[in-house]
Amino acid sequence: MEDTYAIALQRLNSNDKESPISLAYFGIFDGHGGKEAAEFARQNLCQRILEQDDFWASSSSNVTNGEISSEETMVTSEKEVDDKILSAIRKGFLQCHSDMWNDLPKWIKTSSGLPSTSGCTASVVFVRGNKLYIGHVGDSAIVLGVGDSLYQPWECVRLTKDHKPEDPSELKRIRDSGGNVLCKTGVHRVVWNRPKVSHSHNHRHSQHSHHYSHRTSAINSQSMTNEYEQIPFLAVSRALGDLWSLNSRTNMYSVSPEPELTVIEINPFKHRCLILASDGLWNMMTPEDAVEIVRSCDVKTEEMILKAEDDDQRPFRNPSHELVQKSLTRWRERMLRADNVTCITVMLDQPGPPFSDCIVLKKKQHNFGSTSSSTTSIYSDDTIDMDNGTVFSTPPKHANDKPVLHRTTSKHNENILTPISNGQQSSTTPLRVRRRGKNNFFSK
Repeated sequence: MEDTYAIALQRLNSNDKESPISLAYFGIFDGHGGKEAAEFARQNLCQRILEQDDFWASSSSNVTNGEISSEETMVTSEKEVDDKILSAIRKGFLQCHSDMWNDLPKWIKTSSGLPSTSGCTASVVFVRGNKLYIGHVGDSAIVLGVGDSLYQPWECVRLTKDHKPEDPSELKRIRDSGGNVLCKTGVHRVVWNRPKVSHSHNHRHSQHSHHYSHRTSAINSQSMTNEYEQIPFLAVSRALGDLWSLNSRTNMYSVSPEPELTVIEINPFKHRCLILASDGLWNMMTPEDAVEIVRSCDVKTEEMILKAEDDDQRPFRNPSHELVQKSLTRWRERMLRADNVTCITVMLDQPGPPFSDCIVLKKKQHNFGSTSSSTTSIYSDDTIDMDNGTVFSTPPKHANDKPVLHRTTSKHNENILTPISNGQQSSTTPLRVRRRGKNNFFSK
């Protein structure tokens, strides 16, 4: 399993588990060439971003009582804040990528004894105040569901663009870096100039092989010759890791760690959900299909609550589970070997009480013949509750912002336990803030 994910939350008051969420982080990492790069990114990327001073930039409108925390960088405009936060995300990506060189000697070598070729896509979202800050390399897409009502189809907006070698701008960048792209079985791939390995030590090394050997601490009891094979290797043009793609002449990576950056202002009355998923999902369904599945899960959740005999029962249809199961079904129907599938669904809701509370109230009003009703689709019951296990070491100061994040679910196509932060474990089965029920890993 080379897919993995990370989720972390920061509350306004870290000592109060009921305090609103002021900052949230979500990441999907789809590994290739081994799990090492994806696991490294899962454990380190968020912290590398948070270590950047620019991430904590604050505009004058966010200053309370004329004071600003020493942990924040004061700037004058909202646009400057956005630019600084995106710059911090970029620097965090590049730092995480660079740090992989130090970890590379620990990674499993290739079958021929060459240093690991492990790399990963990385698609991350920070929810801060009323904005989404996105950093992205690879083809693990992020999709936004948009709609006026729970009971009408939602539209789909793609927030990321897949980084593919055949894209004209990517192809030019790859060639400018000293790399190349070849087509193999109909798929365009970034070329790996793979050193030929010999057990003899009498070969003369080229400048490139010497550089590669020096950066990777070489190969046990083997040596690289000055001969190379052109291997059509990787079907994405940007990723973290893939250290094999460093060109000694240009000192540039053919597989670039440079993230594409986006900021989106959330409209909680229209923006309904975020879906982050690896290509194992997107290869089997369109973004429009995925958004409709999430919406239908919300409708079914409401129906189940209305039908429940006990008002304390809050049944829940997990959209991430539905997305993964439907994609696996489609893989099987096509008689294909299923790719890894990992998905995070984040609900973006209007400020207000939990959705399930609204539905129970609606149910009571109906039973008592009330003419009033509540149709607000707002919920917090199903948020992943991180308790004190948060990776955010620097608390943001956004006390005046109304958080719009209320529920998150995640799902792998394998039921494993994934460490999220500070030793906390989060089950990949439906994750819910409700502290009862067998599906809640954090049940007391």
